[in-house]
Amino acid sequence: MPEEGSGPEPHELVRQLQFPPGYHFVPTEAELVDVYLRGKIEGREPPLDVVNEVAVLDWQPGSLVEAYKGYGENKWYFFTVREPSSSNKEEEPNRKVRVPGVKATWKATGSLVPISVEGGERQEEEPGAVGRKEKVVVGTKRVLIYQSSDAEEDGKWSMHEYILKGHAKIEQYALCSIQWKQHSDTVEDNVAEGCSRKRSRARNVDPEKTKKKRTTSKTASTKKTATRRKNKTSALAEEEQQQEEVTLVSSPVKPPFTPPQHQQAPPQAL
Repeated sequence: MPEEGSGPEPHELVRQLQFPPGYHFVPTEAELVDVYLRGKIEGREPPLDVVNEVAVLDWQPGSLVEAYKGYGENKWYFFTVREPSSSNKEEEPNRKVRVPGVKATWKATGSLVPISVEGGERQEEEPGAVGRKEKVVVGTKRVLIYQSSDAEEDGKWSMHEYILKGHAKIEQYALCSIQWKQHSDTVEDNVAEGCSRKRSRARNVDPEKTKKKRTTSKTASTKKTATRRKNKTSALAEEEQQQEEVTLVSSPVKPPFTPPQHQQAPPQAL
């Protein structure tokens, strides 16, 4: 099995994917949702017949890709029906794989990513201004990582699940792309786990301890402020005293004033 992110070895493709050199089937996410998935739900023929309808949960991804290898190069696309989970929650599908002797699941990571297309032009209020294209959300994408008791399959595959807007309920079609797990999928997985840990810590915080901690912090802050003011006052007083001493030393000491005495003329001899 190739290493994570390295992709499969070259293989022969089905006739509809045999393009001239340099051309490949690389649909955008908007095309997957708004053209292929919408066409499947509304009963229209797709532009290219390369998306097979499969019960994805009946397969391990390695076996599924091997069975449909010719329908993709680095990604394989499938229509699958969303099945209810054991929790019976609305819009929460089953993720557990039904393969004998294997305990596996597709673990959802991160949050839903909106998929948008350009809609009609928006009218500008200023006369003569050119209208701007508005983005219209047509569906969502969620990244899932394959976790299995089979070491050869565990953590090596990712799935991008696309849902058409307004069709997220159970028993509705979804379009899935399955590929070797990419670095971006791993990053989203780590971010999701980090957010989960933060939420868990927030739920386990004791309000009383938090209140005491805030009170202690406030008291310590008040004491620090008072100490800084006291130190500042002492420094100012010391500086003023030093200035006074410098003034006394540098100023010359003047002798006491003595008024001049008038000398009397000596008496003349007779």
